[in-house]
Amino acid sequence: MTITFMSFFAFILFRNFSFQNNDNILIVLLLTGILSIVYWYLGELKDNGDLRWYALVQFYPVVAIIIILLWNGNDRQMLGVILWYIAAKVFEATNEAFLSLTEVISGHTVKHLIAACAAMHLLVLFYLENKALMKKI
Repeated sequence: MTITFMSFFAFILFRNFSFQNNDNILIVLLLTGILSIVYWYLGELKDNGDLRWYALVQFYPVVAIIIILLWNGNDRQMLGVILWYIAAKVFEATNEAFLSLTEVISGHTVKHLIAACAAMHLLVLFYLENKALMKKI
């Protein structure tokens, strides 16, 4: 989910700011997400996993995206995607509690289903936006 969200963060940056080379930003953000997971995993192999970098990569983009979307009134409809993401993080945080409650499905599983809803929400927004643009042409 980290890599997916970094892609969404890159998209929001591309959509709201002008950059000389968008590909480099996407690559840097994706590598940052991947490296945060690798750093944590390598630490876990030494019984010393450190999740601070991973947490920063997970939560900084959420705050930055909310600020960007609120600042730019044109993209407020994208806040729905953020709400899906926050809901996914809640289920991730309550993984075991949710499993003991349902005895069938874990919060981790629900997290991925909700993340898919976020992606679908985004696709619907793009479809509606492009449909409106096509009518203007």
